[in-house]
Amino acid sequence: MRISDLLRYSVVSCDNEPLGRVSDVHIVQDGPIVGTQAAFRVNALVVGKAGLAERLGYIRNRVRGPWLISAMLKPIERKASVVSIADVAEWDETNRVLRLSPTTLTPLAEHVTSRLENRPGIGRAHV
Repeated sequence: MRISDLLRYSVVSCDNEPLGRVSDVHIVQDGPIVGTQAAFRVNALVVGKAGLAERLGYIRNRVRGPWLISAMLKPIERKASVVSIADVAEWDETNRVLRLSPTTLTPLAEHVTSRLENRPGIGRAHV
């Protein structure tokens, strides 16, 4: 499956409550070794309309760029969530729906902060 296909999927809770569409995909490069590099794999899905805001760096004030754009994208951040790929219980390829296992969604802002803090040289000092 291509990432462009995944961006067309809707996400529903385990109770079939609509949560939004996949707007971005977080990938990590820790898969099996292919040639000289580790393969990429999907780690998490951004659900909601904040995909563009995150790609531009406007989530959690990583970019303080033009005030007007920042002010417009801030409310979008509050509506987005991150779903770990491990929390997807069912992939319905016919209807393009991802059904989640009974878990709690992580707000996008919290996910981005924890992801940045866990990277060496970013966030807290590593001793």
